[in-house]
Amino acid sequence: TPTPMPTPTSGTVLGNLAANMSPGTWAKISGTTGSVAGYNYTDWNDSAAWDFTSGRLITTGSGEGGYPSILAYWTDSTNALSSAPAMPAPYFQTMWSHVYDGVTFDPVRRYYYQLVAVNNTCCATLTQTLMRLDMATQTWTNLGTAPTPLNQGVASEINSLTYFPERDSIVLFRGGDQAVIEYKEGTGWNVICLYANPCTGWTPNLGNIYVESEYSPKCACIVIVNIGTRAVWHLSKTGVVTAKNLLPLTMYTGTGHNGHIIREP
Repeated sequence: TPTPMPTPTSGTVLGNLAANMSPGTWAKISGTTGSVAGYNYTDWNDSAAWDFTSGRLITTGSGEGGYPSILAYWTDSTNALSSAPAMPAPYFQTMWSHVYDGVTFDPVRRYYYQLVAVNNTCCATLTQTLMRLDMATQTWTNLGTAPTPLNQGVASEINSLTYFPERDSIVLFRGGDQAVIEYKEGTGWNVICLYANPCTGWTPNLGNIYVESEYSPKCACIVIVNIGTRAVWHLSKTGVVTAKNLLPLTMYTGTGHNGHIIREP
């Protein structure tokens, strides 16, 4: 059974802010203190993860064009930005993957996962490595590379990573070569389907522009979206892919910033 999401409580920055917001409105967190050397979320940043136990937002940022990626914490109780443990060599030296949805979080084990690459120059990543940060011990572990290399010339931005509670695994969706690969703690890597052996249900195919995914406890499935084509699929807990209706709005026009999806459980 998936872990239920706690209700925000008062006495924290987010709880107090939410308590004073009207439905359908946005609010800006102000008064944040602290800084992290090299951290830059305005040029490029990956999706973020939330650790309920510590009340921390885990977020990645870097300058555009080969600057090192920096991991930072924002803490709800103190409204402060602080450094997270540096990823071990060689990954701390590089922009990890320039992917926009290469982060996920296991709330039971409190494991933060990040998809990274070596010698990446924005859009030609050939190997992908999964790194894990244990939030309890604040230590990194290299979980190894995905069992199949990324096709030559396939952009790294089209990858997406999501924790799937019912499968107890981390699922990697990889556009371009139509790969769905998962990692299980204690078991390792497993290929669900590949371009050479496609998943039934990929109609249209996963595509090669900005794939994003989110777990939904309502359907006990992962919702996958191609931001460019507006195509939507569900991946069930048994590994079945089902095509859904197209998104009713345009999220990406071929240039500039792409849209993002998130689920409200």
